[in-house]
Amino acid sequence: MTETQLKAKLTKTLRASLNNAVIFRHEDQFTSGVPDISVTWEGFTTWLEVKLAKPTIRGKGIQKYTAQTLAENGRCWYVVYLVEKAMIGCISLHSTYIVNPKAVIAGDWMLSPNFVVGFNHEFVADFIRRTHYE
Repeated sequence: MTETQLKAKLTKTLRASLNNAVIFRHEDQFTSGVPDISVTWEGFTTWLEVKLAKPTIRGKGIQKYTAQTLAENGRCWYVVYLVEKAMIGCISLHSTYIVNPKAVIAGDWMLSPNFVVGFNHEFVADFIRRTHYE
């Protein structure tokens, strides 16, 4: 699965799960540094930068800086879909992490307590719902 496919499925799940939310995908060839998805719901906006890690995260410095600045002044998270190869055979293990941008910059994002096994888009929608009023 590609990062683009994951973003499409996540966007579809968010729209189905968060009634009346305004959800935009922002990425294109002309914008740099703007997180991939914004979710405005019940008076708050959450920004999401989506990454597919195999097992490292690639990204431009401007993305990390913008995500960190948005997190410090509002709500911004990295959604990291991790693909790891199992030690036995050619099995791929998938996980979904929701990570503060500071952890991505520090390189310790895999220590995040917000993760679930599998590529789970509903987990992301539930996270937004749970943390919405914090």
